[in-house]
Amino acid sequence: MPQIHPLLEGVEAICNEHRWLDDRDGMFNRIYERIRRNWIGFREEGRWPSAANWVLRVAPDFTFEADRHFEKQLQKQIAIGLEYQGWGNDVPTASGLVNSQGRHMNIDLAHRIAEGFEFVELKVDADDPYKAACQIARYGAIYLLYRLDSELRLRFRGNAMLRAKQIVLEVLAPFRYYSYCSDVDLPALERQLDAQVKAFAASHDEGVALSFRFRALPQSFVYQPGMDYELIREAVRGRVSPFAEAAVVPSSGSTEPVAMCGYAGQPIRSFSDWAKYALPPERKACQWKEHRSEFELARSWTATGAVAAPLEVMQLLDAQEGTRHTTIRSGRTQLETPLPCSERGPRCHDLALVAERYGEVTTICVEAKADEPFGETVTEELRVARTRPATRFPERVEWLTYSLFGIPAFRDVEKLEVSDAVAKLRYQLFAAVAGTLLEAQVQHATTAIVLIHEFRTLATDDAKLQENAEALNRFLRLFYSQNGGPDEAIRLGHGEMLGPISVVERPVAGLPALTSEIPLFIGKVRTDCLAGEATSQTSAGTLVPDIVPKAVNRCFLD
Repeated sequence: MPQIHPLLEGVEAICNEHRWLDDRDGMFNRIYERIRRNWIGFREEGRWPSAANWVLRVAPDFTFEADRHFEKQLQKQIAIGLEYQGWGNDVPTASGLVNSQGRHMNIDLAHRIAEGFEFVELKVDADDPYKAACQIARYGAIYLLYRLDSELRLRFRGNAMLRAKQIVLEVLAPFRYYSYCSDVDLPALERQLDAQVKAFAASHDEGVALSFRFRALPQSFVYQPGMDYELIREAVRGRVSPFAEAAVVPSSGSTEPVAMCGYAGQPIRSFSDWAKYALPPERKACQWKEHRSEFELARSWTATGAVAAPLEVMQLLDAQEGTRHTTIRSGRTQLETPLPCSERGPRCHDLALVAERYGEVTTICVEAKADEPFGETVTEELRVARTRPATRFPERVEWLTYSLFGIPAFRDVEKLEVSDAVAKLRYQLFAAVAGTLLEAQVQHATTAIVLIHEFRTLATDDAKLQENAEALNRFLRLFYSQNGGPDEAIRLGHGEMLGPISVVERPVAGLPALTSEIPLFIGKVRTDCLAGEATSQTSAGTLVPDIVPKAVNRCFLD
């Protein structure tokens, strides 16, 4: 028999006592109180837990075994395959909490959501659903211990998980697993435990909302060690209640017409409207060219004849749990968001969208790219800025770098030598992320999305598209690692999204702050216009704007 962790002394007996009761009133309260008493009674004097507790991570190492340890292997594959969607595994909760000898108590899976985290007890064939529910409930109780004890709360005041506003306790297993527990009314247990954790949190800590649920992987999903990661990702995204009569994977948000307007507020209802009103005259003269980003952005949004979100954009939103069921309501081309310092002016979004999800506002800011770079490097932008008299651009770079990464932009107080960490990063990405978060604050949004919409056309160079991908990945690695993510290489593919990311608040006196209260996603889609006919011309070679979208086959995710 494995040794029981001191924190759990007597907890199993409480769970066993309530197993066959119709009314399990007070079960979670008793679990919490027993864990709290165990901590007080068993902890070594002067002993405080490790700072590694309650930190989202991916522990990737595992040994392939074809006939055993399925849960551990599936847990690892879920975390690895969905790392960039905010998943982690083996999250420590009690390392050093009682003494240096206690067994590990790690949550199988954790998933960052809009205002908090999901804590997941993963099962394949071990135990049964009732025991699994008790196991995740005890982690909920330990979590609340950290929040409710004044000394623990102080020591972990900077911990993102322990500052969460929402915690979902979940049991996740194959559908058949829920037939292993015929002696317990599982839907009733779900309702009872959900009500208890909600009531406990509401009465003890108004800063966090707790809930409990059972979830099942799709009925068609059968785990095989080493199976394709995309199959696992689809199964996790498609998890549903095991008690639903017909389990259906959630559908995407609406693709209804979008109320679009141009840079000066003129309504846009067609491609010709977009051509007239999307860009100010000085920008149109140099940017409005077929096969380049502004032109192709217009074509993709008017391909149906009206203005509607491209299919690839809706597929991207639907693929991420934190953005699924998003409906895009309105948009504006060339929207400008003020940034502090410098005569460089505001951040200009190629397209800024206002969307809705469950009654809340989502801000989506689109950066359209054919193979144009993400601006110049920070070093080059600063060199050019210093040719202008009395420039404040170095101050803007300093604010952006500190706000996004928490590090200095310069190695000297005169702001002449750029930090190696940011010198070769592309400035436009700094402005895009900061501008999107600031615009989300203006719109009172609860979610912010930076969307890179890439176009592969007759005029683009695949080598330059690859250079853009590498530039984006370099930026994302530093940004993600400085805001709660691992310091590991990132390869954001087409149709993928990184997030949710909670940007660490780093206020600078007298300048706007980027809030940590709005979860941020960074996504990328590609419209490959070389997949079908990409031109629409008269016999004389003159473009006919109103029929241009109709001449292009629907774009797709590659």
